[in-house]
Amino acid sequence: MNPETLRAMLEAEDLHPWYRARLSLISKWTSALPSDEVTLCTFADVGCGSGAVGAAFKAHTGANVIAVDVSADAREAARFRGLQTLPGSATTLPFKNEELGGVLAFEVIEHVENDQEALREFHRVIKKNGDLFITVPAHQFLWSNHDILNHHFRRYSKGSLIELVSSAGFEVLSCRYWNSLLFPIFLCIRKFRGRSISTNSEFALPPKFLANFLERLLILESKYPILGNLIGVSLVLNAKKL
Repeated sequence: MNPETLRAMLEAEDLHPWYRARLSLISKWTSALPSDEVTLCTFADVGCGSGAVGAAFKAHTGANVIAVDVSADAREAARFRGLQTLPGSATTLPFKNEELGGVLAFEVIEHVENDQEALREFHRVIKKNGDLFITVPAHQFLWSNHDILNHHFRRYSKGSLIELVSSAGFEVLSCRYWNSLLFPIFLCIRKFRGRSISTNSEFALPPKFLANFLERLLILESKYPILGNLIGVSLVLNAKKL
């Protein structure tokens, strides 16, 4: 990711309704985890961005979270949020075999050319029965300038994501869509904007009244899993290491 795009993303993670609502997925997921066990484990927030995901997970569970990223700017932002950081990538993690209680990889593996290698690396560092939580962009037909700008290699179907994770030795517990209620709007934007990569406009903040509405709508989707059956812009997957 180029420096300009990275800066725009880091700034957006605290303010943009999509990023803010995405954190509600953490509270929904962690509510089902055995809290006594989780607090004794170390989790990695891989491709940590500003560390917002890792910080939210730490706040909800009390677990130790280490933010991992190739970008020094991202690691600095994660340290500002109170997280320990280490340099590393999804395919080369700075951990021993079966050292971690789990891995968080929010919007990460689509940036990795060999996503199978990334999943094998996640499997290597997670303990038996440890957790994996992944979000990715859905549907290759939504491919747009946003994907090019962010150096994505692909978008995923539900089937392809489940197959990828299962083949790496994980048991998929759930895989659902997210950002479904706004799907028609995203489809129109992605199809008619064109393929120019000269803008970071998808990180631009909507007007405050609209941002509040969008955030509440997306949080509503997080709370009610049945809405995950509707076609959406993103996929959310929860798995355990066998």
